[in-house]
Amino acid sequence: MAESEERDYYLEGDRVVFTRTYHLRRGVCCGSGCRHCPFHPRGTKGATKHAAPRPEETNGPGDLEAVASGKVESDL
Repeated sequence: MAESEERDYYLEGDRVVFTRTYHLRRGVCCGSGCRHCPFHPRGTKGATKHAAPRPEETNGPGDLEAVASGKVESDL
């Protein structure tokens, strides 16, 4: 598995859970109510405004590093 794939999702039982980093790169909410959805209003298909992450939603320091480097935009 490639490094970027490891940061895009993780498995929880038989479910694929997409990370906040993946959603930010995707750029728009799919409307499925994903656990790590970074968009506001949360779970609203087509939403593009970023909400500040809650501590339980971050993938770790990589999220903030990506925002700081300009790779992803955020309202942080």
